[in-house]
Amino acid sequence: MVRLNAAHVASKGDQTAIIDDRGSVTWRTFDERANRCLNALRTRGHAAGATIALLCGNRREFLEVTSALLHGGYLYPPINWHFTPLEAAHILGDSGATVLVADDSYLQLAVAAIALCKRPIDLIVLGTRAPVHGAAYEQLLADASPVEPAHQNLGAVMMYTSGTTGQPRGVRSTQMPLGGDIKLGELAVHGYTSLFGIDPNGRTLITAPMFHGGPYLFGLVPFAAGCSIVLRRRFDPAAVLRDIDELAITNAYFVPTHFTRLLRLPAEVKQRFSGASLQTVWHTAAPCPRG
Repeated sequence: MVRLNAAHVASKGDQTAIIDDRGSVTWRTFDERANRCLNALRTRGHAAGATIALLCGNRREFLEVTSALLHGGYLYPPINWHFTPLEAAHILGDSGATVLVADDSYLQLAVAAIALCKRPIDLIVLGTRAPVHGAAYEQLLADASPVEPAHQNLGAVMMYTSGTTGQPRGVRSTQMPLGGDIKLGELAVHGYTSLFGIDPNGRTLITAPMFHGGPYLFGLVPFAAGCSIVLRRRFDPAAVLRDIDELAITNAYFVPTHFTRLLRLPAEVKQRFSGASLQTVWHTAAPCPRG
């Protein structure tokens, strides 16, 4: 087992870990796939300390790959899938990425960005189809060992700034050293769980892209604490209310624009909403008025 998931697999292995637009996966299956992902990366020659970029929408594989990278001692910058090839190539070049794990929905962007880098970058494509460029993620997992990877060390995310006054710059936390002991990650999760009021037995809804810092933090931390998570690729206000009620959402992350769109729903849609399960709502990006 990858260590940050071990307690959840032991206590609720057959319960739902992730729900996305394509279905659901249990904690046990998620953990095995994270094991296979890390073992596959090592088999392909990508050692701890390498930079592995992630170009991915809100789907279960985002968390599988992130979990593998967090336990393999990798540095990983998430890439905004709204970027142009030139913008994505800047992230690849500036971060020194040697691998790009790309959602098959954004394969054209991935291929174009790598071509602009003019150096070898190992492309791994999420999905089942065999890509013309790169390796198919599902085939790599099928060929990889499911056993617990040895020598697990802490990886680190590197978010990029908006670049409003120049090129985006990668930002890393000094509190979570690359290659550090996994116990540091466990302590961070425990601290955030208390700070954010996370119910470890709850369920979190994330509808904003996880390449952003806010949804990344408020998605990954509850998940690491033991919350199951619902990932949606797009924000649909009416669907959000249905998800909260039908899937018993306890924690959700939004930005102020989301609140505005929820308030603008027709009265009859809002009247059908119960929200009985909802305990905590987090938001970032801009202040919100009280009341």
